[in-house]
Order: sequence, then structure tokens, then C-alpha cells
Amino acid sequence: SYGDFSTSPSTGSGAKFKDIRDMDIDSGGKIYFIDQNAIRILDPSNSRIYYVAGSNDWSDTMVPSGSSSAVIATDARFRYLKGIAVNAAGTIIYVTDENVIRKIYTNDSDNIFTNSSAEDFNNIKVVNVGSVSNEWGWSEDNVSATSARLEGPRAIDIDSNGDVLVGDY
Repeated sequence: SYGDFSTSPSTGSGAKFKDIRDMDIDSGGKIYFIDQNAIRILDPSNSRIYYVAGSNDWSDTMVPSGSSSAVIATDARFRYLKGIAVNAAGTIIYVTDENVIRKIYTNDSDNIFTNSSAEDFNNIKVVNVGSVSNEWGWSEDNVSATSARLEGPRAIDIDSNGDVLVGDY
């Protein structure tokens, strides 16, 4: 049903959704999706939905900002999530957020779902990896990801080599 959701796992009629925008699937069949300005995971094996990072609301301030250090998942704030990509192992998620590319990862060998389902959010980190200034614009080809400028990236994917591909406006 429609409404604000909590960071606790939910299932069935207790599951709330606000604004689902994009999704991707890991090799284990888990569905990673954007809901409003949060990242969530659906585990088809038990029909439960797990929270990863972000919030129900739009944020005026992006956290982390610029090229600052990574923050824990529950402290991350997104402005306008559009695209999501997860690697096959479920250990790395990339998202497009306004004019920035962000990476969500764990500090251990567990995948993101393992930490999320255990509600171990302190082990899930969010960091800016592309166009970190969030300045609208465009860049020539062959510039570093951190100095690139984007005009509203939407599509994002990870190829079999682990390269991140971004479709910019």
C-alpha cells in the first residue's frame, strides 16, 4: 500500500511503498529498488522487503556531499534517485542521484542483503564516486569520474567486467 515505510523489514499488507522508480536484480534473484529517496530490497524467497539506505523524503542536503568520506547507510540522504544497478554478487549498488553517481557497499565479505536483513546498517556505506560536485553540466569524454559533470543521469548499469555505464540526459 501507499505510505511512509520504516527501516524494519515488512511483508504482505504491512509493506508500504511511496514512489518506486527503478530496480535491478542480483544473481540470487533479490530485487533492489528505489522507493522515493531510499534503497530497498525485495527477497522473493520470503516476500520480505528490507531497507538499505536513505529516507522517505526529499532532502535539501545530500549526505555525503562532495568528495567527503563515506557515511553509514542510515545517515545517507538522497535528493532525487533515478537509476539503480547492483553487481551480480549483491556486494555493490550504484545509483544516480540528481547529478551525482553514488556507490553503496559493505566493509566485509557479506553482501548488502546480508547486512540489511540483519539490520546491520553501520556496516553499509554510501560514498560519492562520480560527478561528486553535483554541479549540473557536461564534460568531454575521458575525464575522471570524480571530476565529470552530468546533466541528470538516469540509466545506470554494471557490465560483466565491473565497469559502470551511465546514461546521461
